[in-house]
Amino acid sequence: MMIKRVLLGCLLSLCWMLAPAADAANLDVSGDVGVGLVSSYIWRGREYSDKAIVQPEVGVRIDRWMLNARGMWDLEGGDPDSTERTRADLMLDYGIPWNDLQFKVGAIARIFHDDPGGKASDTYEVFAQVVANTMLCPSLTLYYDFGNIEGVYASVGLGDTTRLCEWADAVLNVQVGMGNARFNRDFFGNPDADEGEEFLTEKNALVDFSGSLAFPMTYREVVLTPKVEYIALLDSDLRDAAKAAGREASRVVGSITATWEF
Repeated sequence: MMIKRVLLGCLLSLCWMLAPAADAANLDVSGDVGVGLVSSYIWRGREYSDKAIVQPEVGVRIDRWMLNARGMWDLEGGDPDSTERTRADLMLDYGIPWNDLQFKVGAIARIFHDDPGGKASDTYEVFAQVVANTMLCPSLTLYYDFGNIEGVYASVGLGDTTRLCEWADAVLNVQVGMGNARFNRDFFGNPDADEGEEFLTEKNALVDFSGSLAFPMTYREVVLTPKVEYIALLDSDLRDAAKAAGREASRVVGSITATWEF
């Protein structure tokens, strides 16, 4: 755990050191620091915690490069010194605009310690994304986990932003996720099921649906964003596996995030 904390600190320090240097080289430099409060933690349809969590985040963009670090902390975990309900994601990506399309490739390190059963482990992904800068901004993102799962997860999404007034917008996003057999087996496996109890989770399937409505409100460099999101598992076997493990198969999640842009 200490090695991972040192690695995270080194990456963040590198970010802050690179920003002034890049600015001096007349590159486009920007970033943001934020913290969010979320009613529960669900990722790709799987419930990791039904308790409120805090999500600190920092990101630095240098020209077409983006380095982002996000943490998760369960406010109502048992032992306050335990790391079983914490997680940190480190992501580095590179964006390539072309006509009305925006391409992005990157890598993600997911430092897992948030599984209530203590069964999660660190894993790593590479991804590729394309977004069309047209009506509803359709997107397709492919993730390949080459660490703990060695499976493929894909998501397609639509989004729309409506200007409410000079300082507030309404942002609607809809997303559907799909996983191959290896991803679904390892990500949604049910180690807590009774002996001999099996679920057909090793198959290619639609995984999850999420729909969210957010209202970012801007005052100078600060953006305050309340959001409500509905998340649900789509495949019936995955829903059965989640329920057998004592997890929710669908949930409404509320959050509020404050972000300072620089």
